[in-house]
Amino acid sequence: NCFLISANDVTFNCNSKLVKGPGMGYAFAIENASGITLNNCNINGFGTGISLDNVRNVALSNLNISNVGYGVAGNDVAMSAITSVSTSSFSLYGFSFTNLSNSTLMSDRATGGIDSATGFYFNNSFNNIIGFNLAEMNPGYGFMLSNFINNTFYNNSAFSNRLLDYSCSPDSSGLYSDLNGVN
Repeated sequence: NCFLISANDVTFNCNSKLVKGPGMGYAFAIENASGITLNNCNINGFGTGISLDNVRNVALSNLNISNVGYGVAGNDVAMSAITSVSTSSFSLYGFSFTNLSNSTLMSDRATGGIDSATGFYFNNSFNNIIGFNLAEMNPGYGFMLSNFINNTFYNNSAFSNRLLDYSCSPDSSGLYSDLNGVN
């Protein structure tokens, strides 16, 4: 494990430097915290690039994450913004969220997953804005939505994902989407 952030109001700017791992653990774990900004990092070779657990008001931006199990994994994340984060060569999920609420994911990319990886996975996610994201060439799903309720989901693109580009469970509702041939 590399960096654990558990204090409030922390800004971490990697200045485009590489954070390289041993193939396990996490590059950044943000836990029980609020007011965190993490940007301009290149992350390679961890079990999880960024782990978020019980966090509020987190801003992730301009991150490149590769050769990981999970790119960004979040549990109990609220009022946060994840923007311009790219994940590639991940073996499980590019982005995986359980209990995501009142947050924004914009202009993020999950491409070139390996094994049976899925690009974006949302479980028990409510009142989020998810737009202009790309899931491409993943062996699993592009976007997998489970219990995905009252979210705005628009201008997302999914191409050449082996299982399905989009999978939406029957327990999802209130999915607001602009279907202009992209979603």
